[in-house]
Order: sequence, then C-alpha cells, then structure tokens
Amino acid sequence: RWRADAVLVWLELVMHMSQYNKECAENIKSGKVRLLSICLLVIELDLDNVLLGLSLGELEKCLNIENVLHRRKLWLGIEEFRNPACTVANMSAAGQLDHWWVCEQWLRDVGLTQYASRFREHLIDGRTLCSLTRKDLDRHLGMEGKKTHQDSALRGIELLRMLSFNTQRLDERRQMCQSCDADLLVWNNARLVQWAKSIDLKEYSSNLRDSGVHGALIVFDTTFTSDDMANALGIPVNKATVRRHLASEFDSLVK
Repeated sequence: RWRADAVLVWLELVMHMSQYNKECAENIKSGKVRLLSICLLVIELDLDNVLLGLSLGELEKCLNIENVLHRRKLWLGIEEFRNPACTVANMSAAGQLDHWWVCEQWLRDVGLTQYASRFREHLIDGRTLCSLTRKDLDRHLGMEGKKTHQDSALRGIELLRMLSFNTQRLDERRQMCQSCDADLLVWNNARLVQWAKSIDLKEYSSNLRDSGVHGALIVFDTTFTSDDMANALGIPVNKATVRRHLASEFDSLVK
C-alpha cells in the first residue's frame, strides 16, 4: 500500500540509507507498488510487474548497492516489513536498534570501539548485527585474523539474542549489579574496568578498554581463564603475586 514517496521516507528515516534514494526513486513509480514484499521495486517497462522474489544480487543491480552488508541490511528490513501487520511503531526489538546505537553503545559495551568507523561505514543496525558471522567480521569489519575480538563480538551478539534484543531488560539487569559483583553475564566492558579497580588493580584497569573483554565473553567462552584476563589487563608474566591475586578474585567472580 505504500506509495513511492513513503518508500523513500522509510529508506531515509528508518533505514538511514538515503544514499540510495536516487536509484530507488528511478525504479519505483508512485502508486505502482502494490505489495511490500522482498523488494519494493517496479520495473518501469511493465507497470504490472512487481518483483516478489528479488535476490541480493538483483538488489545490487537495481539499486546499485555494491556494499554486501548494505544489501543484507536492506533485504532484512524489507523481509520484516513483508508482514502486513508490521509498522515502524511495532518493529522487532532488533529492528528498533539503528546503526548509531550499535556503533555508539554496543561496541562500547563489548569493548571494541576501535571498530566504530567500520561498523558505521557498513550501517550495521540491530538486524544486521544479529546476522553477522565470523567471516563477516574478518572480511568486512576490520577484524582480520583477530580471533579474540571476533569472539568478543560474537559472544556479545549471543547475549543480545538470548535476551531477544530487549535492551531495556539488559539495562535493568546491569543497573541491578552496578554495585555488587553478581550477574557477570550482563557486565559490559566498563563494569569490568570498575571491578578491576575494586580489587586493587587500578594501575592496570585502563588496559581493559578496547580489549574486547566483557561479561558475556567470560561466561559463554569456557576457555577464557584468569591468564586471559591478566593478559588483557597487561599484567607482566613476571608479576606472579599480582597474577595469583587476580586468579583468586577472577575465580570467585566467575563462580
């Protein structure tokens, strides 16, 4: 039921993909889009031809979208809106998280702010974030060969999936453990920095920033040990006493 101008508004204000408005306007004729399907395009040569099954490759051709993750983002957004009951007001929880939230909030929570420019370039929103694989992180988002950072991102996504992308619930749980060492699963990177300071490791605590260490990584990755935490904190191997102190505190925290 959307007219062409409504599609353009959705593309710009909801999807934040205004750079494709020109191509979209050229391919969508006002009043001729009868269905909001896998693609909202009408072929100009045949006004009755609505493409219900446009592939990602055809999206590239019709809208000149060369960026792989931009194509995926648009496809995922359109796929959600195929449901006639779906509106901007009742989108999925993941759909309500735009790329600014991912870049400014989520990357800070998982301690990977150094990748913000890459995530911003690829317009990674909640839906696209949920779809990311290790290969995507390696090829497109600047984490080439950085397994630890890839693990961090994937574990952070796993936590969001577990909570059905309900960020309000996540924030509430974080508030409840802000002053007590409980519910490690939801701790963000900043909370771990605070914890390090509280166990008399203030001189090393700042090293945790941008380390990719957060609660979900520690809980979900059973191979993550106190030695990994010591390395993230930058505690030298020859500081055996400090490392033993950390190991004791870390084991108590995890248990």
